Amino acid sequence: MMGRPSWLIDVDELKVELLRGAVRLLDVREKEEWERFKLPDAFHIPLSELKKSAKNVFHENDDIVIYCAHGNRSVEAILILRPLGFKKMRSLEGGIETWKQSAKG
Repeated sequence: MMGRPSWLIDVDELKVELLRGAVRLLDVREKEEWERFKLPDAFHIPLSELKKSAKNVFHENDDIVIYCAHGNRSVEAILILRPLGFKKMRSLEGGIETWKQSAKG
């Protein structure tokens, strides 16, 4: 059985890392989605603007956790950022919807 890919992080792992102050959050959803619900201290760069704006906000060596609604755009974001030299990125498994579900239960 194969383990989970190293570029994924689940909600519980992310909560621990946020408490440690170990990661920076990047939300790649559209502006309307961002305005409805956002995580504290997250940076917002829509996926369509990521290539031109990422280096203005993040350093190549930052430990970045990327999230979107369900986890698809955040994986795309990793593929956009990797050729720009970013090294340590993970996608929030299930996206913000999974985060919201964990907060309810």
